[in-house]
Amino acid sequence: MDVKLWVAEALTGNVVGELPAVSGSLGQRFGGGTCQVTVPLGHLTQRDSTEVDWPAVSRMIGLVTGGKRTLILTAGSAVLGEWLLMERPESISDDTVTVQGIEWDGYPALRSLHASYEYTSTDQLTIARTLLTDAFQGWQETFQITVPTATSGVRRTVSWRTREGYYSDALDEIMLPDDGFDWRVEHTGTWSGEALTKVTRGVVFGSPALSRSTSIVAS
Repeated sequence: MDVKLWVAEALTGNVVGELPAVSGSLGQRFGGGTCQVTVPLGHLTQRDSTEVDWPAVSRMIGLVTGGKRTLILTAGSAVLGEWLLMERPESISDDTVTVQGIEWDGYPALRSLHASYEYTSTDQLTIARTLLTDAFQGWQETFQITVPTATSGVRRTVSWRTREGYYSDALDEIMLPDDGFDWRVEHTGTWSGEALTKVTRGVVFGSPALSRSTSIVAS
């Protein structure tokens, strides 16, 4: 299966390029996995292959700008994951540049509560939808992600004050009890031939847990 790594705009999910062969790790987990990827630069030379093509190197480094771009991993036409680049390269060593990032699932842990919230006997997924919408779009309304309306039948009475903690703290408080829930950001791709042109993000809930069907049979 053809595995590729793409770069997209963080706000829109529009793909801006494909990375060459890279090395590193791309982790996934509840709460947000991390990635560290080393991008080769040594192949970016002038036509005579004797001098570095510095404009090309500059474009490659600009492609992986921290805070503005994401890495997207695909296998065939399936989008396997997306990581927000967190650190802009500050130096080049050994003809490579290394970038780091987190899954969008980890983003609420970076945003402090920018409003007060108070709920009385409210479905936990209704609360979660508000928290996730504010965590992702409170800082930038044009950020493209879908947070669905859902219910679990489990009601909670909770309150948080502005700047009391992070959105991940509030989410953990309602999701970690035995009758809580899971959530993840999942992705679908838009393709033009073999080229990925856009990734669409959507939150999925599972109560009390996310589950997936499988064709694997244990015997």
